[in-house]
Amino acid sequence: MARLKKCPDCGADVSKKAPACPKCGRVLLKKVGCLGKIVRLCLTLGLLLVVVVVAGTILAPRRPEGERPVDVRRAPVSPEGPYEREAVDDLPAYRVVKVITNAVVGRSSDVIVPSLSPKTPKTERESIARAIAQKERLDEAWFYSTEEAARANKSASFAEEHPDAMKRGYLGSLDHGQFRE
Repeated sequence: MARLKKCPDCGADVSKKAPACPKCGRVLLKKVGCLGKIVRLCLTLGLLLVVVVVAGTILAPRRPEGERPVDVRRAPVSPEGPYEREAVDDLPAYRVVKVITNAVVGRSSDVIVPSLSPKTPKTERESIARAIAQKERLDEAWFYSTEEAARANKSASFAEEHPDAMKRGYLGSLDHGQFRE
């Protein structure tokens, strides 16, 4: 004998295997098995992924019309080794240590400016740092008045041997337009 259940709409006896009530036509839902639940979950996650990708595409920042992306691999690079610049205009003489070009950071280098000291007013150090970074097209730069300070900032063992090197020679850093002491 087939198992019967009541139709929720009309109350008629309906076989559990029947897809619909023979009296009123109501579609009877069957229990979803484990495989059905997995398929439903995959479809839901797939739809969610499509929504996120479309929203990300729509909300992504757009480049102004006519502006081309910068290819740092083709940007002119300064000489690999250290080089010196003589004092010109309002800039003091300085030495640029090896310039590194990186696709994420951009151009970065240590710069030695012997005529400045940490006691030089911050505004003066900052304006000189900005002018040098602009002239050398540096995105990141660390400024020192002595070679020892530059070495102490890069080497922990040298910093331990020369504990006052950074105090005597660190002038500040410029990171994408932000000057820090």
